[in-house]
Amino acid sequence: MPTATTLSVIIAVLALFNDVFGIRTMAVGVYCRVVDECAGGKGRPSGVGGDTSSAAPENPKPGIPTACRGKDNLLIEGALVNPCIRREGDSLEIYVDVEPGSPDDPNEVVVWAWWRDAENAKGEPHKCLIKLGDGYQRCGPFTANPPRAGYYSAATTVTSSGEVPAKWADKNSTGQVSARIYWPGKQ
Repeated sequence: MPTATTLSVIIAVLALFNDVFGIRTMAVGVYCRVVDECAGGKGRPSGVGGDTSSAAPENPKPGIPTACRGKDNLLIEGALVNPCIRREGDSLEIYVDVEPGSPDDPNEVVVWAWWRDAENAKGEPHKCLIKLGDGYQRCGPFTANPPRAGYYSAATTVTSSGEVPAKWADKNSTGQVSARIYWPGKQ
C-alpha cells in the first residue's frame, strides 16, 4: 500500500491538473475522506473533536448531486473559498463557501461565482460582499440555466473591489473551479 507521503504527492499533482485544466478525479475526494488530509495540508478533521466551528456545513439539500472543490479550500485575498455546483430541478445552482483565512481578519472582500463548461464558456458572474471577520458564510446559491447539456463546474475568485474580475473576463482563465457535474439541460 502506498505511504501517506506518496499519496500526498499524487493528490498534489491531481490538484495541480485540476487548477490548470479543470480536471477533477474521484481519487482526490476518496483520499481526503480516508486520511482526513488534502493537498497542501488544509484538510480538516472529520471525526469527534474536530474543529466544527470552522468546518463548512454539509449540503443543505440531501440527495441532490453536488460537486465542490473539496477540502482543499483556496486562500484568495484572505478568504478560504470552496466553489460548489449542484443540480436543482431543471436548473443548476452555484455557490461558494467562504471562511476567513485568519479568524481576526476585519477586511471586506467581494466573492465572485459563475458557471463554466468544459470549453470554458462562462455564465454571468454573481457577487457577494463578505466581511471576513463574521466567520463562515455562503455566497449564493445562484440559479443558472446554461444554453446546452454538458459538464459544468462552479468557478470563483475573490477581489477587493466590485469591478468584474479579470479571471472572468479572460477567455483563457477559469478562476478556481469545483469538481464538475453533468447537467442534462432544461427539460
